[in-house]
Amino acid sequence: MRKVISFILSFLFPLTFNAQPLETATDGGPRHELGMNLFSITNVYPGKFPLSNITSSGSYYKTGYNVFPGIYYRFYSGKNALRISFDYSQKAYSDMERVTIDEYMSYDYSYAGIKINHDLKFGYQRSFGMKRVQPFIFSDLVFNYDKFTGVQNNYWLSSGFSPIPVSSSSAFYIEQYLFGIAPGGGVRIKVSKNIVLTYELSAIFSYSRRHETVRDSKSWTSEIEWRFNPIKMFGFGITF
Repeated sequence: MRKVISFILSFLFPLTFNAQPLETATDGGPRHELGMNLFSITNVYPGKFPLSNITSSGSYYKTGYNVFPGIYYRFYSGKNALRISFDYSQKAYSDMERVTIDEYMSYDYSYAGIKINHDLKFGYQRSFGMKRVQPFIFSDLVFNYDKFTGVQNNYWLSSGFSPIPVSSSSAFYIEQYLFGIAPGGGVRIKVSKNIVLTYELSAIFSYSRRHETVRDSKSWTSEIEWRFNPIKMFGFGITF
């Protein structure tokens, strides 16, 4: 098992891990940690990824405030750890704005939909110190699938000097596959021998492919971007 862990860690951090041997648990404490992500704030400062066919000024990413979004597991060997987590969220989004074309013509635009997100991460964590409060750094490989479905509505207010209450609506369907690297840091607090609290923040640098269907028009787009998660995880865990 030790050789397998050493191989994986050397793959994720070749310069760091080739320079020193893998540490073992020197404090005699538990090696496993299983926990729940209690709260997170994600998708702050998004990269450029506008929904040109859905919104005129919005972004595909919305800042997410997520309660109990997922679970995580850590396997510790001294100050080193392998980590894996899975998060799931389902949220309703809606927006409305008035678009003015000229002094005689304008329309109200709105959309409403449901966004479902699946997020799987696997990586390496390095802690500093063996005390009750342990700062740490980490790097995760990210695999994310996102689906956004809903209805877009347009309501024309005027044309020339005569009102024309004309409305139209159309369904949209968007799915996105994302792959990336998420470096970050955090603090792990040992509340008792077998209970820990964890806070993490991270950035994510990613490549994504998006399939968009709007008004019977289909398209594929790609994007390289970055985002910031100021509270990637506030977690509660049990060690054993």
